[in-house]
Amino acid sequence: NAIVECWLRLETIVEDAGVGHDPALTAAEFTADVLGRFDVDPAATSRLAALYREARFSTHPMAEVHRQEAIALLDAIHAGLRTTSRSVATP
Repeated sequence: NAIVECWLRLETIVEDAGVGHDPALTAAEFTADVLGRFDVDPAATSRLAALYREARFSTHPMAEVHRQEAIALLDAIHAGLRTTSRSVATP
């Protein structure tokens, strides 16, 4: 499922940015952790987490519009992480 894959990519992106991901964290806990460490859009992160939970744990199929939304949210979060990484690296 593409939405779940977007969430897994977020975990990888955060790890690549230098933050280890504790696999024991729930999606909500992971979201709070990311928001606490990086200057990313909280609405984008929360919405991607909600889509992930729905796609992962519901029994109904997700629509194409949800897949496109998850991809756009991941792109926005990634952009925020890049900006944060650059600002941290710059004295």
